[in-house]
Amino acid sequence: MPLAQASTERSDQEEAIFEERLSENESLELDSELKPLKVSARNVLRGRVKRLILGVTSAEVIVEIASGAELVATITRASAEHLELSEGKDVYAVIKSSNIMIASD
Repeated sequence: MPLAQASTERSDQEEAIFEERLSENESLELDSELKPLKVSARNVLRGRVKRLILGVTSAEVIVEIASGAELVATITRASAEHLELSEGKDVYAVIKSSNIMIASD
Protein backbone atom coordinates (compact mmCIF):
# COMPACT_ATOMS: atom_id res chain seq x y z
CA MET A 1 0.00 0.00 0.00
CA PRO A 2 1.43 3.43 -0.92
CA LEU A 3 2.49 5.57 2.03
CA ALA A 4 0.08 8.42 1.14
CA GLN A 5 -2.87 6.01 1.02
CA ALA A 6 -1.91 4.44 4.36
CA SER A 7 -1.58 7.90 5.91
CA THR A 8 -5.01 8.95 4.59
CA GLU A 9 -6.63 5.75 5.88
CA ARG A 10 -5.02 6.22 9.32
CA SER A 11 -6.21 9.84 9.38
CA ASP A 12 -9.75 8.76 8.43
CA GLN A 13 -9.71 6.13 11.21
CA GLU A 14 -8.47 8.62 13.82
CA GLU A 15 -11.08 11.16 12.75
CA ALA A 16 -13.85 8.53 12.95
CA ILE A 17 -12.77 7.59 16.49
CA PHE A 18 -12.70 11.27 17.51
CA GLU A 19 -16.17 11.94 16.08
CA GLU A 20 -17.56 8.82 17.76
CA ARG A 21 -16.17 9.86 21.16
CA LEU A 22 -17.40 13.41 20.65
CA SER A 23 -20.93 12.21 19.88
CA GLU A 24 -20.91 10.04 23.04
CA ASN A 25 -20.19 13.03 25.28
CA GLU A 26 -23.62 14.32 26.29
CA SER A 27 -22.21 17.26 28.26
CA LEU A 28 -21.10 19.00 25.07
CA GLU A 29 -23.57 21.27 23.33
CA LEU A 30 -22.62 21.72 19.71
CA ASP A 31 -24.21 24.53 17.71
CA SER A 32 -25.52 22.80 14.60
CA GLU A 33 -27.24 25.98 13.45
CA LEU A 34 -24.11 28.02 12.75
CA LYS A 35 -24.81 31.51 11.50
CA PRO A 36 -22.64 33.33 8.93
CA LEU A 37 -19.56 34.73 10.63
CA LYS A 38 -17.17 37.52 9.81
CA VAL A 39 -13.62 36.23 9.63
CA SER A 40 -10.29 37.90 10.30
CA ALA A 41 -8.53 36.09 7.47
CA ARG A 42 -7.53 38.49 4.70
CA ASN A 43 -7.18 35.82 2.05
CA VAL A 44 -10.75 35.03 1.04
CA LEU A 45 -11.12 33.79 -2.51
CA ARG A 46 -14.42 33.27 -4.27
CA GLY A 47 -14.61 30.11 -6.31
CA ARG A 48 -16.71 27.19 -7.42
CA VAL A 49 -16.51 23.55 -6.34
CA LYS A 50 -14.95 21.78 -9.30
CA ARG A 51 -14.77 18.35 -7.69
CA LEU A 52 -15.94 16.83 -4.42
CA ILE A 53 -14.55 13.51 -3.25
CA LEU A 54 -16.34 12.12 -0.21
CA GLY A 55 -14.54 9.64 2.03
CA VAL A 56 -15.89 7.82 5.06
CA THR A 57 -15.05 10.68 7.44
CA SER A 58 -13.36 13.30 5.27
CA ALA A 59 -13.98 15.13 2.03
CA GLU A 60 -11.55 16.54 -0.50
CA VAL A 61 -12.87 19.74 -2.06
CA ILE A 62 -11.28 21.11 -5.22
CA VAL A 63 -12.21 24.76 -5.70
CA GLU A 64 -11.54 26.62 -8.95
CA ILE A 65 -11.03 30.35 -8.47
CA ALA A 66 -11.45 33.12 -11.08
CA SER A 67 -7.88 32.87 -12.39
CA GLY A 68 -8.45 29.21 -13.21
CA ALA A 69 -6.16 28.08 -10.40
CA GLU A 70 -7.38 25.23 -8.24
CA LEU A 71 -7.23 25.02 -4.46
CA VAL A 72 -7.58 21.73 -2.61
CA ALA A 73 -8.97 21.53 0.92
CA THR A 74 -9.58 18.49 3.08
CA ILE A 75 -12.48 18.93 5.50
CA THR A 76 -14.66 16.57 7.47
CA ARG A 77 -17.45 14.82 5.64
CA ALA A 78 -19.84 16.24 8.24
CA SER A 79 -18.71 19.77 7.32
CA ALA A 80 -19.18 19.07 3.61
CA GLU A 81 -22.70 17.84 4.31
CA HIS A 82 -23.47 20.79 6.62
CA LEU A 83 -22.31 23.22 3.90
CA GLU A 84 -24.36 21.24 1.36
CA LEU A 85 -21.35 21.13 -0.96
CA SER A 86 -21.76 19.81 -4.46
CA GLU A 87 -19.93 20.23 -7.74
CA GLY A 88 -20.75 23.62 -9.25
CA LYS A 89 -21.65 25.30 -5.95
CA ASP A 90 -20.22 28.79 -5.37
CA VAL A 91 -18.05 28.89 -2.25
CA TYR A 92 -15.36 30.95 -0.55
CA ALA A 93 -11.90 29.59 0.20
CA VAL A 94 -10.70 31.17 3.44
CA ILE A 95 -6.94 30.91 3.85
CA LYS A 96 -5.57 31.58 7.33
CA SER A 97 -2.03 30.47 8.02
CA SER A 98 0.79 31.62 10.22
CA ASN A 99 3.39 29.97 7.97
CA ILE A 100 3.65 29.43 4.26
CA MET A 101 6.96 27.93 3.18
CA ILE A 102 8.40 28.07 -0.32
CA ALA A 103 11.05 25.59 -1.44
CA SER A 104 13.09 25.31 -4.59
CA ASP A 105 15.82 22.99 -5.79
